[in-house]
Amino acid sequence: MKKNKMKIFRGQIYFSKIHERVVRVTMLCNRIEVAEIKHHALDLGEVLFSQLSPATSEQVKLYLTK
Repeated sequence: MKKNKMKIFRGQIYFSKIHERVVRVTMLCNRIEVAEIKHHALDLGEVLFSQLSPATSEQVKLYLTK
């Protein structure tokens, strides 16, 4: 049975489960499902799509006000 995969988009804001913070996707490799992420100016490297989840509106608001 196939899992429903979440679509990830460059420039969008997500919650990184592994880093436990809101991040912005800067680059994507859809073939291997890897995204390069940043938290403000801090480059956090690459994560798997499965390690990202949609950010809540409250998380986005906090991220954008810092």
